Amino acid sequence: MNEQTANSSGFEDETVTVIIPFCEAFTPQEMLEAAVETAEQQTGVDVDVMVVEDEDQRGPAWARNVGLERTDTRYVAFLDGDDLWEPDKLERQLRRMAETGAGMCVEGRPGRSTEGFIEGLLTSEIFALTSSVVIDTDRVDARFDESLTRREDHLYMIEVADNVGVCFVEDLFEAGKYEEGMSTRVEKSPEQAEAFFDRLTDVVPAAEKYERGYYRDVFVDIGWYYHGKERHVRALQCYYRSLRNGPNTKAVGAAGLTLLASLYRLPLRTGQRLVPR
Repeated sequence: MNEQTANSSGFEDETVTVIIPFCEAFTPQEMLEAAVETAEQQTGVDVDVMVVEDEDQRGPAWARNVGLERTDTRYVAFLDGDDLWEPDKLERQLRRMAETGAGMCVEGRPGRSTEGFIEGLLTSEIFALTSSVVIDTDRVDARFDESLTRREDHLYMIEVADNVGVCFVEDLFEAGKYEEGMSTRVEKSPEQAEAFFDRLTDVVPAAEKYERGYYRDVFVDIGWYYHGKERHVRALQCYYRSLRNGPNTKAVGAAGLTLLASLYRLPLRTGQRLVPR
């Protein structure tokens, strides 16, 4: 670490633990090494990189929780093994946290409200932010929900933001594009979407006000997932559930494309019901 940079930042006495979940089945070793390098080369702060190997494929929530239990530094950051940090990422985030008093910092437009951040996560305006998260463990003791197969990172961020506030810094990392990553192998389903929202409202009851917007968006996403699997009837059922939570052009447009695809690829069986009662 450059001494002059450290002294000017005011964080020369801080060490940030960087928790990186790693499962070789989902991330190549060379991508992990590149991610680790971008963590170790951070300017203005010292880092302690902790790679948590998940040999039994228990999931990133498990690995991040293991890291949280092992760390003894005040500040903790999360980095996925296929993502890359900007060189001054942590320095800028710690400065912003000191300025705002927030207990968490993520990538985003400065000035966004906590409420806007939560709504953005629930309506897919904001996504894939885990590699930008920094928390102050003096104020945050939340853990990732290992029972969820999707959106466990969103649940964590919403819980922390609701409890201790969140601040934002732009242009912090480059998301990886590994096509065989874990997120591409976990199936989507209405049951998963409902399990997430049920758990969310247990943890943050005020999130109930976002229910219609969440289901309006998530059922379009799940429907398009089924479209890609050529499960056209199931896709149309999801679009219908989306529209039951409010009119939206995304559901209508996706339904039209799925109907066209079903005519050319998978003709509907006689009498098969498209819309649930």
